Amino acid sequence: MTIQKFEQIKSSIVSATKKRDMAEGAKQKIVESWQKDYSITSQEEVESKLSELESEIEKDKNQRDKLMVKLDGITDWSQL
Repeated sequence: MTIQKFEQIKSSIVSATKKRDMAEGAKQKIVESWQKDYSITSQEEVESKLSELESEIEKDKNQRDKLMVKLDGITDWSQL
């Protein structure tokens, strides 16, 4: 192994270590945000919360659609 190859490998290791550390820091900030905003701490809890929120959104859309049908029934749009 040449000195150049050794230095290249060493540089790659240092670069990968820095990237890993940055990713860990970003991950920690995300987890802290989850804890603060939603009181959850794991990926499984995130997926559960996401499913719950998607269900709420669907219910809200259905309610909106029902109210729009009702509004259309009692409103003469040509008079507006």
